[in-house]
Amino acid sequence: MIKIFTALLIGLGVAGGTVAMAEAPADFKTGTPSSTHNVRLVREEPLSIPADALSPRWWTLARQVGWKEDTLRTLDYLIYRESRSQVRAFNRKDPNGGSRCLLQINGFWTKWLRSKGIITKPADLFDPATCLTAGLAIYQYGVDRYGWGFGPWAIHPPK
Repeated sequence: MIKIFTALLIGLGVAGGTVAMAEAPADFKTGTPSSTHNVRLVREEPLSIPADALSPRWWTLARQVGWKEDTLRTLDYLIYRESRSQVRAFNRKDPNGGSRCLLQINGFWTKWLRSKGIITKPADLFDPATCLTAGLAIYQYGVDRYGWGFGPWAIHPPK
């Protein structure tokens, strides 16, 4: 009996390791499920990141702050082009008070980003989530004003 139990535990540890790693959804409530609640824990597969991504480290966070799937390839290129994927990238030569973060957001945008409640000071842009959120706001500004969101970074729409 002990051998069977031990074999079962080893088998579960090897074959069923993902069960131990599963997490409850954010809205999961503990307690005794009633007959009207079918509680099922499902481990979601992460969304893919292309093998040729230039800045794969930032794809998940970009999705979390609201960037849409159809913008991620261009955003990936932009992050690499502007900062080589470095969070602390800073260009002192920018005449508008320096360009900061992954997206090299320049000082021209700081007053507008403050008015939107995204930052309180330019150094806030060195936080990756804040930088990507600010970049998304600037992107949306470009969409609303010009019909193309990456214009503020001088990326032209595809023809």
